[in-house]
Amino acid sequence: MKKILLPLFVMFICNQSFAQNKTPDYWKCNNKSGGSWNFGRAPSVCDVDQFIDPGYVSAEYGPAIFDDAKEVTEERARYMSEVYGLIKDTARYYIESRKPDVSEEEVQQFIHAAYAIGHQESYWSHYRIPSNRRYQYMRGDYGHGHGMFQVDDRWHFTAINQGRGANLILNMIYSLEEYYDAWQRAPSMSCVNGEADWRARARAAYSAYNGGASRICRFTNPKDKWARNDEGFRLKYDDRSWERYVDDLDREGYLNIECAFNEGENCKKGENSVLPREHIIYRSSKYGSCVYKKDSEEFFCSTANESCLFTKVNGADSTSYAVGVFKDIWDEFQVSEVSKEGICSEIDGLYSRGAKVEVLKNINVRKTPAGEKIGVINSGSVTQVIGLDISHPITQDRYYKIVFGKSVGYIFAGSKSDYAAWAKISQKAFSYQLFATAGQYVKASDGHKSVDDQQVELEEGKSYLVLDVHIDGEALVYKLEADGIEATFYAGNLEAENTSDFFTLSEKPSDSNGDDDEVKDPVPPAQPKVRYGRLSKSIWWKKTYSCPATSCSKGPTFKGPKLTSSKLEIKEEKYGWYKATQKGKTGWIQSKYVYLFN
Repeated sequence: MKKILLPLFVMFICNQSFAQNKTPDYWKCNNKSGGSWNFGRAPSVCDVDQFIDPGYVSAEYGPAIFDDAKEVTEERARYMSEVYGLIKDTARYYIESRKPDVSEEEVQQFIHAAYAIGHQESYWSHYRIPSNRRYQYMRGDYGHGHGMFQVDDRWHFTAINQGRGANLILNMIYSLEEYYDAWQRAPSMSCVNGEADWRARARAAYSAYNGGASRICRFTNPKDKWARNDEGFRLKYDDRSWERYVDDLDREGYLNIECAFNEGENCKKGENSVLPREHIIYRSSKYGSCVYKKDSEEFFCSTANESCLFTKVNGADSTSYAVGVFKDIWDEFQVSEVSKEGICSEIDGLYSRGAKVEVLKNINVRKTPAGEKIGVINSGSVTQVIGLDISHPITQDRYYKIVFGKSVGYIFAGSKSDYAAWAKISQKAFSYQLFATAGQYVKASDGHKSVDDQQVELEEGKSYLVLDVHIDGEALVYKLEADGIEATFYAGNLEAENTSDFFTLSEKPSDSNGDDDEVKDPVPPAQPKVRYGRLSKSIWWKKTYSCPATSCSKGPTFKGPKLTSSKLEIKEEKYGWYKATQKGKTGWIQSKYVYLFN
Protein backbone atom coordinates (compact mmCIF):
# COMPACT_ATOMS: atom_id res chain seq x y z
CA MET A 1 0.00 0.00 0.00
CA LYS A 2 1.46 3.35 -1.08
CA LYS A 3 1.52 6.80 0.51
CA ILE A 4 -1.96 8.13 1.33
CA LEU A 5 -3.78 11.25 2.41
CA LEU A 6 -4.30 11.78 6.11
CA PRO A 7 -7.13 9.43 7.16
CA LEU A 8 -10.35 10.83 8.52
CA PHE A 9 -11.55 7.67 10.17
CA VAL A 10 -8.80 5.89 12.03
CA MET A 11 -7.41 6.84 15.45
CA PHE A 12 -4.06 8.63 15.23
CA ILE A 13 -1.34 10.14 17.33
CA CYS A 14 -1.27 13.81 16.40
CA ASN A 15 2.19 13.75 14.81
CA GLN A 16 1.26 11.01 12.33
CA SER A 17 3.49 11.36 9.25
CA PHE A 18 3.48 9.87 5.78
CA ALA A 19 7.02 10.79 4.80
CA GLN A 20 8.97 7.76 3.63
CA ASN A 21 10.94 6.03 6.35
CA LYS A 22 14.04 4.00 5.51
CA THR A 23 12.91 0.96 7.45
CA PRO A 24 15.27 -2.03 6.93
CA ASP A 25 13.98 -5.26 5.43
CA TYR A 26 12.29 -7.51 7.99
CA TRP A 27 12.38 -4.76 10.64
CA LYS A 28 11.27 -6.15 14.03
CA CYS A 29 10.52 -9.46 12.33
CA ASN A 30 11.48 -11.88 15.08
CA ASN A 31 11.33 -15.66 14.60
CA LYS A 32 10.33 -15.39 10.95
CA SER A 33 8.44 -18.41 9.65
CA GLY A 34 7.56 -19.42 6.10
CA GLY A 35 4.27 -20.53 4.62
CA SER A 36 2.58 -21.38 1.32
CA TRP A 37 0.81 -19.29 -1.30
CA ASN A 38 -2.68 -20.29 -0.30
CA PHE A 39 -5.43 -18.81 1.83
CA GLY A 40 -4.40 -18.16 5.44
CA ARG A 41 -0.75 -19.23 5.14
CA ALA A 42 1.05 -16.76 2.86
CA PRO A 43 4.73 -16.24 3.74
CA SER A 44 6.16 -14.89 5.90
CA VAL A 45 4.95 -14.42 9.49
CA CYS A 46 6.78 -12.84 12.45
CA ASP A 47 6.08 -12.42 16.17
CA VAL A 48 3.15 -10.15 17.03
CA ASP A 49 4.60 -9.04 20.37
CA GLN A 50 6.63 -6.24 18.78
CA PHE A 51 3.39 -4.42 17.97
CA ILE A 52 0.47 -5.94 19.90
CA ASP A 53 -0.04 -7.97 23.07
CA PRO A 54 -0.20 -11.72 22.22
CA GLY A 55 -2.70 -12.14 25.07
CA TYR A 56 -5.02 -9.63 23.41
CA VAL A 57 -4.67 -11.44 20.08
CA SER A 58 -5.53 -14.74 21.73
CA ALA A 59 -8.52 -13.36 23.65
CA GLU A 60 -10.09 -11.24 20.90
CA TYR A 61 -8.97 -12.89 17.68
CA GLY A 62 -8.74 -16.57 18.61
CA PRO A 63 -11.19 -17.79 15.92
CA ALA A 64 -9.29 -15.79 13.26
CA ILE A 65 -5.90 -17.44 13.93
CA PHE A 66 -4.69 -20.11 11.50
CA ASP A 67 -3.17 -23.00 13.50
CA ASP A 68 -0.54 -24.93 11.56
CA ALA A 69 -0.81 -27.84 13.99
CA LYS A 70 -4.31 -28.66 12.69
CA GLU A 71 -5.10 -30.65 9.55
CA VAL A 72 -4.59 -28.00 6.89
CA THR A 73 -7.72 -28.54 4.74
CA GLU A 74 -10.10 -28.50 7.70
CA GLU A 75 -8.26 -25.63 9.35
CA ARG A 76 -8.36 -23.58 6.17
CA ALA A 77 -12.13 -24.10 5.79
CA ARG A 78 -12.70 -23.07 9.44
CA TYR A 79 -10.35 -20.07 9.21
CA MET A 80 -11.83 -18.85 5.93
CA SER A 81 -15.38 -18.90 7.28
CA GLU A 82 -14.36 -16.87 10.33
CA VAL A 83 -12.34 -14.31 8.34
CA TYR A 84 -15.05 -14.08 5.66
CA GLY A 85 -17.49 -12.81 8.29
CA LEU A 86 -14.94 -10.36 9.73
CA ILE A 87 -14.09 -8.80 6.35
CA LYS A 88 -17.78 -8.50 5.50
CA ASP A 89 -18.72 -6.90 8.81
CA THR A 90 -15.71 -4.56 8.81
CA ALA A 91 -16.32 -3.31 5.26
CA ARG A 92 -20.03 -2.78 6.04
CA TYR A 93 -19.26 -0.98 9.31
CA TYR A 94 -16.73 1.25 7.56
CA ILE A 95 -18.78 2.39 4.58
CA GLU A 96 -21.99 2.84 6.61
CA SER A 97 -20.05 4.99 9.08
CA ARG A 98 -18.50 7.11 6.35
CA LYS A 99 -21.67 7.30 4.26
CA PRO A 100 -24.80 6.88 6.43
CA ASP A 101 -27.16 7.08 3.44
CA VAL A 102 -25.30 4.44 1.41
CA SER A 103 -27.47 2.03 -0.59
CA GLU A 104 -27.41 -1.70 0.16
CA GLU A 105 -26.20 -2.34 -3.39
CA GLU A 106 -23.16 -0.15 -2.82
CA VAL A 107 -22.49 -1.82 0.53
CA GLN A 108 -22.43 -5.24 -1.14
CA GLN A 109 -20.14 -4.01 -3.92
CA PHE A 110 -17.76 -2.43 -1.40
CA ILE A 111 -17.65 -5.70 0.57
CA HIS A 112 -16.87 -7.60 -2.65
CA ALA A 113 -13.96 -5.21 -3.31
CA ALA A 114 -12.67 -5.67 0.27
CA TYR A 115 -12.63 -9.45 -0.19
CA ALA A 116 -10.60 -9.01 -3.39
CA ILE A 117 -8.10 -6.62 -1.74
CA GLY A 118 -7.44 -9.15 1.04
CA HIS A 119 -6.94 -11.91 -1.53
CA GLN A 120 -4.62 -9.83 -3.74
CA GLU A 121 -2.51 -8.51 -0.87
CA SER A 122 -2.10 -11.59 1.33
CA TYR A 123 -4.42 -14.49 0.48
CA TRP A 124 -6.47 -13.41 3.50
CA SER A 125 -3.46 -14.16 5.72
CA HIS A 126 -3.04 -12.40 9.04
CA TYR A 127 -2.63 -14.25 12.36
CA ARG A 128 -1.00 -17.67 12.41
CA ILE A 129 0.52 -20.09 14.94
CA PRO A 130 3.25 -21.96 13.02
CA SER A 131 5.37 -24.89 14.21
CA ASN A 132 7.26 -22.70 16.71
CA ARG A 133 3.88 -22.23 18.49
CA ARG A 134 4.30 -18.46 18.73
CA TYR A 135 1.61 -15.91 17.90
CA GLN A 136 2.72 -14.42 14.60
CA TYR A 137 1.26 -12.31 11.81
CA MET A 138 1.69 -11.70 8.10
CA ARG A 139 4.79 -9.77 6.92
CA GLY A 140 5.09 -9.58 3.11
CA ASP A 141 7.33 -7.63 0.72
CA TYR A 142 10.60 -8.32 2.61
CA GLY A 143 8.82 -7.68 5.88
CA HIS A 144 7.63 -4.17 4.94
CA GLY A 145 4.01 -5.16 4.34
CA HIS A 146 2.10 -5.70 7.58
CA GLY A 147 -1.02 -7.81 7.92
CA MET A 148 -3.86 -8.85 5.66
CA PHE A 149 -4.07 -5.57 3.71
CA GLN A 150 -0.28 -5.04 3.72
CA VAL A 151 0.27 -1.67 5.41
CA ASP A 152 3.79 -0.64 4.38
CA ASP A 153 6.07 0.40 7.26
CA ARG A 154 8.13 2.63 4.94
CA TRP A 155 5.14 4.90 4.32
CA HIS A 156 3.09 4.30 7.47
CA PHE A 157 5.79 4.03 10.11
CA THR A 158 3.89 5.77 12.90
CA ALA A 159 0.71 3.79 12.28
CA ILE A 160 2.67 0.53 12.33
CA ASN A 161 4.28 1.46 15.65
CA GLN A 162 0.80 2.16 17.02
CA GLY A 163 -0.30 -1.37 16.15
CA ARG A 164 -2.47 -0.43 13.16
CA GLY A 165 -0.79 -3.10 11.08
CA ALA A 166 -0.86 -5.92 13.63
CA ASN A 167 -4.43 -5.45 14.90
CA LEU A 168 -6.60 -7.20 12.29
CA ILE A 169 -9.64 -4.90 12.40
CA LEU A 170 -7.52 -1.74 12.49
CA ASN A 171 -5.41 -3.10 9.64
CA MET A 172 -8.51 -3.41 7.45
CA ILE A 173 -10.08 -0.09 8.46
CA TYR A 174 -6.82 1.83 8.11
CA SER A 175 -6.48 0.46 4.58
CA LEU A 176 -10.14 0.88 3.63
CA GLU A 177 -9.78 4.58 4.43
CA GLU A 178 -7.46 5.01 1.47
CA TYR A 179 -9.46 2.67 -0.73
CA TYR A 180 -12.69 4.54 0.08
CA ASP A 181 -11.15 7.88 -0.90
CA ALA A 182 -10.44 6.47 -4.36
CA TRP A 183 -13.80 4.66 -4.43
CA GLN A 184 -15.51 8.03 -4.02
CA ARG A 185 -13.41 9.74 -6.69
CA ALA A 186 -13.58 6.94 -9.24
CA PRO A 187 -17.05 7.71 -10.76
CA SER A 188 -15.80 11.13 -11.90
CA MET A 189 -12.82 9.62 -13.73
CA SER A 190 -12.78 8.92 -17.48
CA CYS A 191 -12.06 5.22 -16.86
CA VAL A 192 -15.29 4.65 -14.90
CA ASN A 193 -18.75 5.01 -16.40
CA GLY A 194 -20.61 6.44 -13.39
CA GLU A 195 -21.30 5.35 -9.82
CA ALA A 196 -22.91 2.02 -10.73
CA ASP A 197 -20.03 0.84 -12.94
CA TRP A 198 -19.02 -1.31 -10.00
CA ARG A 199 -16.29 -3.44 -11.56
CA ALA A 200 -14.44 -0.49 -13.10
CA ARG A 201 -14.99 1.51 -9.91
CA ALA A 202 -13.45 -1.26 -7.79
CA ARG A 203 -10.50 -1.61 -10.17
CA ALA A 204 -9.86 2.14 -10.31
CA ALA A 205 -9.93 2.39 -6.54
CA TYR A 206 -7.43 -0.48 -6.29
CA SER A 207 -5.09 1.18 -8.81
CA ALA A 208 -5.02 4.29 -6.60
CA TYR A 209 -4.75 2.21 -3.42
CA ASN A 210 -1.79 0.27 -4.80
CA GLY A 211 -0.07 2.96 -6.84
CA GLY A 212 -1.04 6.32 -5.38
CA ALA A 213 -3.94 8.74 -5.85
CA SER A 214 -2.78 9.98 -9.26
CA ARG A 215 -2.73 6.43 -10.70
CA ILE A 216 -6.46 5.85 -10.37
CA CYS A 217 -6.87 4.84 -14.04
CA ARG A 218 -3.67 2.77 -14.17
CA PHE A 219 -5.67 -0.44 -14.70
CA THR A 220 -6.52 0.66 -18.26
CA ASN A 221 -2.85 0.63 -19.33
CA PRO A 222 -1.55 -2.93 -19.86
CA LYS A 223 1.97 -1.56 -20.45
CA ASP A 224 2.24 0.13 -17.06
CA LYS A 225 5.15 -1.02 -14.92
CA TRP A 226 2.71 -2.31 -12.28
CA ALA A 227 0.01 -3.62 -14.62
CA ARG A 228 0.46 -7.10 -13.14
CA ASN A 229 -0.93 -5.85 -9.83
CA ASP A 230 -4.08 -4.53 -11.52
CA GLU A 231 -4.46 -7.75 -13.47
CA GLY A 232 -4.01 -9.77 -10.29
CA PHE A 233 -6.75 -7.80 -8.57
CA ARG A 234 -9.04 -8.23 -11.60
CA LEU A 235 -8.60 -12.00 -11.61
CA LYS A 236 -9.34 -12.30 -7.92
CA TYR A 237 -12.27 -9.87 -8.10
CA ASP A 238 -13.85 -11.82 -10.98
CA ASP A 239 -13.08 -15.34 -9.74
CA ARG A 240 -14.25 -14.90 -6.11
CA SER A 241 -12.33 -18.06 -5.23
CA TRP A 242 -12.70 -17.41 -1.49
CA GLU A 243 -16.31 -18.54 -1.79
CA ARG A 244 -15.15 -22.12 -2.42
CA TYR A 245 -13.92 -22.32 1.17
CA VAL A 246 -16.92 -20.76 2.96
CA ASP A 247 -19.88 -22.98 3.79
CA ASP A 248 -22.32 -20.12 4.54
CA LEU A 249 -22.06 -16.99 2.41
CA ASP A 250 -24.60 -15.23 4.67
CA ARG A 251 -22.34 -15.78 7.65
CA GLU A 252 -21.59 -12.82 9.91
CA GLY A 253 -18.41 -12.32 11.90
CA TYR A 254 -18.12 -13.17 15.58
CA LEU A 255 -16.85 -9.71 16.63
CA ASN A 256 -18.64 -6.46 17.36
CA ILE A 257 -16.62 -4.34 14.93
CA GLU A 258 -17.16 -1.01 16.70
CA CYS A 259 -15.87 -2.49 19.96
CA ALA A 260 -12.86 -4.05 18.21
CA PHE A 261 -12.17 -0.86 16.28
CA ASN A 262 -11.90 1.01 19.56
CA GLU A 263 -9.54 -1.68 20.86
CA GLY A 264 -12.05 -2.77 23.46
CA GLU A 265 -11.99 -6.04 25.31
CA ASN A 266 -14.55 -8.86 25.31
CA CYS A 267 -15.70 -7.70 21.89
CA LYS A 268 -17.26 -10.98 20.82
CA LYS A 269 -20.91 -10.47 19.97
CA GLY A 270 -23.08 -10.77 23.04
CA GLU A 271 -20.20 -9.95 25.40
CA ASN A 272 -19.59 -6.24 24.92
CA SER A 273 -21.50 -3.32 26.37
CA VAL A 274 -23.84 -1.31 24.16
CA LEU A 275 -23.05 1.86 26.09
CA PRO A 276 -21.54 4.73 24.09
CA ARG A 277 -17.85 5.52 24.48
CA GLU A 278 -15.90 8.75 24.75
CA HIS A 279 -13.56 10.09 22.04
CA ILE A 280 -15.76 8.75 19.26
CA ILE A 281 -17.62 10.79 16.65
CA TYR A 282 -21.01 9.11 16.29
CA ARG A 283 -22.80 9.95 13.04
CA SER A 284 -26.58 10.23 13.11
CA SER A 285 -29.14 11.00 10.42
CA LYS A 286 -31.22 12.62 13.17
CA TYR A 287 -28.68 14.70 15.09
CA GLY A 288 -25.74 15.14 12.71
CA SER A 289 -22.45 14.29 14.43
CA CYS A 290 -22.39 13.54 18.16
CA VAL A 291 -19.71 13.22 20.83
CA TYR A 292 -20.42 11.53 24.18
CA LYS A 293 -19.26 12.74 27.61
CA LYS A 294 -19.32 10.05 30.26
CA ASP A 295 -19.26 12.34 33.31
CA SER A 296 -22.55 13.99 32.31
CA GLU A 297 -23.96 10.97 30.43
CA GLU A 298 -24.77 13.33 27.58
CA PHE A 299 -24.32 13.59 23.81
CA PHE A 300 -23.23 16.88 22.28
CA CYS A 301 -24.36 17.05 18.66
CA SER A 302 -24.10 19.43 15.72
CA THR A 303 -24.56 19.53 11.97
CA ALA A 304 -21.45 21.70 11.71
CA ASN A 305 -17.88 20.47 11.19
CA GLU A 306 -17.45 17.25 13.18
CA SER A 307 -13.71 17.75 13.80
CA CYS A 308 -14.47 21.12 15.39
CA LEU A 309 -17.27 19.52 17.44
CA PHE A 310 -14.92 16.81 18.72
CA THR A 311 -12.33 19.41 19.72
CA LYS A 312 -14.97 21.65 21.30
CA VAL A 313 -16.17 18.80 23.53
CA ASN A 314 -12.87 17.02 24.26
CA GLY A 315 -10.34 19.84 24.04
CA ALA A 316 -7.54 20.51 21.57
CA ASP A 317 -5.04 18.12 23.17
CA SER A 318 -6.80 14.81 22.46
CA THR A 319 -4.50 12.16 20.97
CA SER A 320 -6.96 9.70 19.42
CA TYR A 321 -10.45 9.42 18.03
CA ALA A 322 -12.70 7.04 16.14
CA VAL A 323 -15.96 7.15 14.22
CA GLY A 324 -19.12 5.15 14.88
CA VAL A 325 -22.83 5.10 14.18
CA PHE A 326 -25.35 6.55 16.65
CA LYS A 327 -27.61 3.74 17.91
CA ASP A 328 -31.37 4.17 18.18
CA ILE A 329 -31.34 2.90 21.78
CA TRP A 330 -29.24 5.94 22.77
CA ASP A 331 -32.18 8.29 22.27
CA GLU A 332 -32.77 7.86 26.01
CA PHE A 333 -29.61 9.89 26.72
CA GLN A 334 -29.71 13.66 26.93
CA VAL A 335 -28.77 15.21 23.57
CA SER A 336 -27.56 18.81 23.60
CA GLU A 337 -27.21 20.79 20.39
CA VAL A 338 -23.93 22.66 19.98
CA SER A 339 -24.30 25.96 18.16
CA LYS A 340 -22.44 26.41 14.89
CA GLU A 341 -21.35 29.83 16.15
CA GLY A 342 -17.88 29.45 17.63
CA ILE A 343 -17.79 25.67 17.21
CA CYS A 344 -14.17 25.83 15.98
CA SER A 345 -13.04 28.19 18.76
CA GLU A 346 -10.87 25.55 20.48
CA ILE A 347 -8.65 25.14 17.42
CA ASP A 348 -5.69 27.51 17.46
CA GLY A 349 -4.59 29.48 14.46
CA LEU A 350 -7.80 29.42 12.41
CA TYR A 351 -8.48 32.36 10.13
CA SER A 352 -12.10 33.45 10.12
CA ARG A 353 -14.21 34.03 7.03
CA GLY A 354 -13.40 37.38 5.50
CA ALA A 355 -9.81 37.29 6.72
CA LYS A 356 -7.12 38.72 4.44
CA VAL A 357 -4.37 36.10 4.32
CA GLU A 358 -1.05 35.85 2.55
CA VAL A 359 -0.02 32.35 1.44
CA LEU A 360 3.58 31.50 2.30
CA LYS A 361 4.06 28.64 -0.17
CA ASN A 362 2.97 27.76 -3.70
CA ILE A 363 -0.23 25.84 -2.85
CA ASN A 364 -2.50 23.77 -5.07
CA VAL A 365 -6.04 25.13 -5.33
CA ARG A 366 -8.69 22.38 -5.51
CA LYS A 367 -12.43 22.21 -6.18
CA THR A 368 -12.99 20.47 -2.85
CA PRO A 369 -10.69 19.79 0.13
CA ALA A 370 -8.00 17.42 -1.23
CA GLY A 371 -10.04 17.13 -4.46
CA GLU A 372 -9.45 17.93 -8.11
CA LYS A 373 -6.71 20.50 -8.76
CA ILE A 374 -7.77 23.69 -10.54
CA GLY A 375 -4.57 25.74 -10.26
CA VAL A 376 -1.76 26.97 -8.01
CA ILE A 377 -1.82 30.10 -5.88
CA ASN A 378 1.66 31.57 -5.72
CA SER A 379 3.58 32.29 -2.54
CA GLY A 380 3.06 35.90 -1.49
CA SER A 381 -0.44 36.14 -2.96
CA VAL A 382 -3.05 37.77 -0.72
CA THR A 383 -6.52 36.27 -0.85
CA GLN A 384 -9.77 36.29 1.08
CA VAL A 385 -11.00 33.40 3.22
CA ILE A 386 -14.67 32.65 2.52
CA GLY A 387 -14.95 29.25 4.20
CA LEU A 388 -13.00 26.59 6.05
CA ASP A 389 -12.96 22.86 6.66
CA ILE A 390 -11.16 20.94 9.41
CA SER A 391 -10.60 17.40 8.21
CA HIS A 392 -9.07 15.67 11.25
CA PRO A 393 -9.69 16.46 14.94
CA ILE A 394 -6.24 15.33 16.12
CA THR A 395 -3.91 16.78 13.49
CA GLN A 396 -6.42 19.60 12.81
CA ASP A 397 -5.62 19.76 9.09
CA ARG A 398 -7.21 22.90 7.72
CA TYR A 399 -8.50 23.71 4.28
CA TYR A 400 -9.52 27.28 3.48
CA LYS A 401 -12.05 28.12 0.81
CA ILE A 402 -10.49 31.11 -0.92
CA VAL A 403 -10.96 33.46 -3.86
CA PHE A 404 -8.73 32.47 -6.78
CA GLY A 405 -9.02 34.65 -9.87
CA LYS A 406 -12.65 34.49 -11.00
CA SER A 407 -13.13 31.19 -9.20
CA VAL A 408 -13.12 29.87 -5.68
CA GLY A 409 -11.38 26.76 -4.39
CA TYR A 410 -9.75 25.12 -1.39
CA ILE A 411 -6.13 25.25 -0.28
CA PHE A 412 -4.46 23.07 2.33
CA ALA A 413 -3.04 25.42 4.95
CA GLY A 414 -1.21 23.16 7.37
CA SER A 415 -2.10 21.36 10.55
CA LYS A 416 -1.98 21.94 14.30
CA SER A 417 1.81 21.75 14.32
CA ASP A 418 2.76 23.84 11.28
CA TYR A 419 -0.11 26.13 10.20
CA ALA A 420 2.04 29.24 10.74
CA ALA A 421 4.32 28.14 7.90
CA TRP A 422 1.48 28.07 5.34
CA ALA A 423 -0.40 31.36 5.65
CA LYS A 424 -0.59 34.50 7.75
CA ILE A 425 -2.81 37.54 8.25
CA SER A 426 -1.72 40.30 5.87
CA GLN A 427 -2.07 44.04 5.60
CA LYS A 428 -1.07 44.04 1.93
CA ALA A 429 -3.49 44.73 -0.91
CA PHE A 430 -5.66 41.84 -2.04
CA SER A 431 -4.52 39.76 -5.01
CA TYR A 432 -7.98 38.12 -5.04
CA GLN A 433 -11.15 39.31 -3.28
CA LEU A 434 -14.83 38.38 -3.30
CA PHE A 435 -16.49 40.78 -0.86
CA ALA A 436 -15.66 44.08 0.81
CA THR A 437 -13.98 44.71 4.13
CA ALA A 438 -14.57 47.63 6.48
CA GLY A 439 -13.24 50.89 5.03
CA GLN A 440 -13.76 49.87 1.40
CA TYR A 441 -16.51 51.05 -0.94
CA VAL A 442 -19.24 49.12 -2.74
CA LYS A 443 -21.87 49.80 -5.40
CA ALA A 444 -25.35 48.38 -4.96
CA SER A 445 -27.84 46.85 -7.35
CA ASP A 446 -30.86 49.00 -8.20
CA GLY A 447 -33.23 49.64 -5.31
CA HIS A 448 -31.46 47.44 -2.78
CA LYS A 449 -33.03 48.10 0.63
CA SER A 450 -31.65 47.73 4.13
CA VAL A 451 -32.79 44.82 6.28
CA ASP A 452 -33.18 46.91 9.42
CA ASP A 453 -36.14 49.06 10.47
CA GLN A 454 -34.83 52.13 8.63
CA GLN A 455 -35.58 50.67 5.15
CA VAL A 456 -32.89 52.79 3.52
CA GLU A 457 -32.84 52.36 -0.26
CA LEU A 458 -29.56 52.58 -2.17
CA GLU A 459 -29.00 54.22 -5.55
CA GLU A 460 -27.71 52.08 -8.38
CA GLY A 461 -24.15 52.98 -9.41
CA LYS A 462 -23.41 55.09 -6.32
CA SER A 463 -20.48 54.12 -4.08
CA TYR A 464 -21.09 53.58 -0.36
CA LEU A 465 -18.61 53.27 2.48
CA VAL A 466 -18.55 49.90 4.29
CA LEU A 467 -18.47 50.53 8.02
CA ASP A 468 -18.57 46.90 9.16
CA VAL A 469 -18.92 43.37 7.78
CA HIS A 470 -20.74 40.59 9.59
CA ILE A 471 -21.22 36.94 8.63
CA ASP A 472 -24.33 35.30 10.04
CA GLY A 473 -24.30 31.62 9.15
CA GLU A 474 -23.80 31.79 5.38
CA ALA A 475 -25.31 35.27 5.06
CA LEU A 476 -22.99 38.19 4.36
CA VAL A 477 -24.14 41.49 5.91
CA TYR A 478 -22.75 44.98 5.32
CA LYS A 479 -23.22 48.03 7.53
CA LEU A 480 -23.05 51.01 5.18
CA GLU A 481 -23.09 54.78 5.45
CA ALA A 482 -25.91 55.98 3.19
CA ASP A 483 -26.49 59.75 3.08
CA GLY A 484 -25.33 60.17 6.67
CA ILE A 485 -27.36 57.19 7.95
CA GLU A 486 -25.85 53.91 9.14
CA ALA A 487 -27.92 51.00 7.83
CA THR A 488 -27.58 47.22 7.46
CA PHE A 489 -27.84 45.37 4.12
CA TYR A 490 -27.91 41.75 3.04
CA ALA A 491 -24.93 41.26 0.71
CA GLY A 492 -25.21 37.65 -0.45
CA ASN A 493 -24.72 33.98 0.43
CA LEU A 494 -21.17 32.79 0.96
CA GLU A 495 -22.01 29.12 0.42
CA ALA A 496 -23.24 29.94 -3.07
CA GLU A 497 -20.53 32.62 -3.53
CA ASN A 498 -23.43 34.88 -4.52
CA THR A 499 -22.48 38.47 -3.68
CA SER A 500 -22.19 40.26 -7.03
CA ASP A 501 -25.99 40.18 -7.46
CA PHE A 502 -26.20 42.65 -4.58
CA PHE A 503 -22.92 44.60 -4.42
CA THR A 504 -19.72 45.06 -6.37
CA LEU A 505 -16.45 46.50 -5.10
CA SER A 506 -15.79 50.09 -6.15
CA GLU A 507 -13.28 52.90 -5.76
CA LYS A 508 -13.63 55.88 -3.47
CA PRO A 509 -16.16 58.35 -4.90
CA SER A 510 -14.92 61.72 -6.12
CA ASP A 511 -16.45 64.98 -4.91
CA SER A 512 -19.20 66.85 -6.79
CA ASN A 513 -16.61 68.79 -8.89
CA GLY A 514 -15.08 65.56 -10.12
CA ASP A 515 -11.86 66.17 -8.14
CA ASP A 516 -10.26 63.29 -6.30
CA ASP A 517 -9.93 65.32 -3.14
CA GLU A 518 -9.76 63.77 0.25
CA VAL A 519 -12.79 61.72 1.14
CA LYS A 520 -13.94 61.98 4.71
CA ASP A 521 -12.68 59.31 7.08
CA PRO A 522 -14.89 56.29 7.68
CA VAL A 523 -17.39 56.85 10.45
CA PRO A 524 -16.56 54.29 13.13
CA PRO A 525 -19.39 52.14 14.47
CA ALA A 526 -20.93 53.35 17.69
CA GLN A 527 -19.28 51.74 20.70
CA PRO A 528 -21.16 50.39 23.70
CA LYS A 529 -20.78 52.06 27.05
CA VAL A 530 -17.90 50.95 29.25
CA ARG A 531 -18.80 47.95 31.39
CA TYR A 532 -16.97 46.01 34.09
CA GLY A 533 -16.58 42.36 34.93
CA ARG A 534 -14.16 39.60 35.85
CA LEU A 535 -13.13 36.18 34.58
CA SER A 536 -15.42 33.33 35.62
CA LYS A 537 -14.61 31.95 39.08
CA SER A 538 -13.41 28.61 37.66
CA ILE A 539 -10.74 30.29 35.51
CA TRP A 540 -7.36 31.07 37.04
CA TRP A 541 -6.00 32.93 34.01
CA LYS A 542 -6.77 33.31 30.30
CA LYS A 543 -4.72 34.41 27.30
CA THR A 544 -6.16 37.20 25.16
CA TYR A 545 -5.78 37.98 21.45
CA SER A 546 -4.84 41.08 19.48
CA CYS A 547 -8.15 40.99 17.59
CA PRO A 548 -11.50 39.16 17.99
CA ALA A 549 -10.46 35.75 16.58
CA THR A 550 -8.31 32.85 17.74
CA SER A 551 -6.32 33.20 14.51
CA CYS A 552 -4.96 36.55 15.74
CA SER A 553 -1.67 36.83 17.60
CA LYS A 554 -1.71 36.20 21.34
CA GLY A 555 -2.11 39.16 23.69
CA PRO A 556 -1.55 39.65 27.43
CA THR A 557 -2.85 37.24 30.06
CA PHE A 558 -5.82 38.21 32.25
CA LYS A 559 -5.95 36.83 35.79
CA GLY A 560 -9.07 35.35 37.36
CA PRO A 561 -10.62 36.14 40.77
CA LYS A 562 -8.54 33.46 42.51
CA LEU A 563 -5.38 35.41 41.64
CA THR A 564 -6.43 39.07 41.63
CA SER A 565 -9.22 41.42 42.66
CA SER A 566 -8.55 43.63 39.64
CA LYS A 567 -11.62 44.09 37.43
CA LEU A 568 -11.90 43.88 33.65
CA GLU A 569 -12.89 47.12 31.92
CA ILE A 570 -14.97 46.18 28.86
CA LYS A 571 -14.52 48.76 26.12
CA GLU A 572 -15.95 47.06 23.05
CA GLU A 573 -18.02 44.02 22.07
CA LYS A 574 -17.88 42.29 18.70
CA TYR A 575 -19.20 38.90 17.54
CA GLY A 576 -19.05 37.26 20.96
CA TRP A 577 -15.74 38.85 22.00
CA TYR A 578 -14.92 41.63 24.48
CA LYS A 579 -12.09 44.12 24.12
CA ALA A 580 -11.03 44.48 27.76
CA THR A 581 -8.35 46.05 29.91
CA GLN A 582 -6.93 44.72 33.18
CA LYS A 583 -4.15 46.58 35.01
CA GLY A 584 -3.32 48.60 31.89
CA LYS A 585 -3.10 45.57 29.60
CA THR A 586 -5.64 45.32 26.76
CA GLY A 587 -6.71 42.36 24.64
CA TRP A 588 -9.67 40.58 23.10
CA ILE A 589 -11.28 37.71 25.06
CA GLN A 590 -14.29 35.55 24.27
CA SER A 591 -17.35 36.70 26.21
CA LYS A 592 -18.10 33.18 27.47
CA TYR A 593 -15.14 33.48 29.85
CA VAL A 594 -16.33 36.77 31.39
CA TYR A 595 -18.84 37.52 34.15
CA LEU A 596 -20.28 41.06 33.83
CA PHE A 597 -21.09 43.26 36.82
CA ASN A 598 -23.39 45.59 34.89
